[in-house]
Amino acid sequence: MRAIGVHGKLLALLLAGGSVLGAVAPTRAGDTDEMATAPWVGPIRAMDEALAKGNLRAALAAREDARLAAVASRRWEGMAVLGDATLRLAQSAGLRPAMEPAVRRAYLAALFRARRQASLDGVVHIAEAFAALGDRDMARQGVVIAAALAATSREPHALERVRGLQQRLSAAMPLVGGIPAPLGPAAGASPTREDGPGGSHGAR
Repeated sequence: MRAIGVHGKLLALLLAGGSVLGAVAPTRAGDTDEMATAPWVGPIRAMDEALAKGNLRAALAAREDARLAAVASRRWEGMAVLGDATLRLAQSAGLRPAMEPAVRRAYLAALFRARRQASLDGVVHIAEAFAALGDRDMARQGVVIAAALAATSREPHALERVRGLQQRLSAAMPLVGGIPAPLGPAAGASPTREDGPGGSHGAR
């Protein structure tokens, strides 16, 4: 397994993030009105419209506007949507090999934020996004983080949701493996910046 090393260090940082950065109110599930007016929505719509017209330059510029809005928002949803949009842009423009690192950075920033905000929705979303990219290690670590959140969640079916996530990922990616025992915050490890090793501005 490769889950030790760089990815293992990222997991330790993620698990430690909540205790170091302080308590933050969890993301409000189903707040569709707020998400519909989020600052990254307009730029991403502009990106998709530019792609539909074959205007790559305009699409890249709109994507950068979306990135800046998502970074400034401090919400996991912004970075997750940025990752999804960047992947669409990369696939549409035939630039996936060149742009996939930016997709991963956006998802990793989203994962840090979701962990910090105690958002099980966010962690589940990002674990599945990493699985779709073929990143077994980060998908499995998403399961670990989701299990840790579910262990202390007041949501009635939190553990069942994590088991469902593990089953979906195991079916698609057999090497993801089973759900580890729920973990608490890792001692002695903490991110030095809000959104991980690269800081808020790392997700380009």
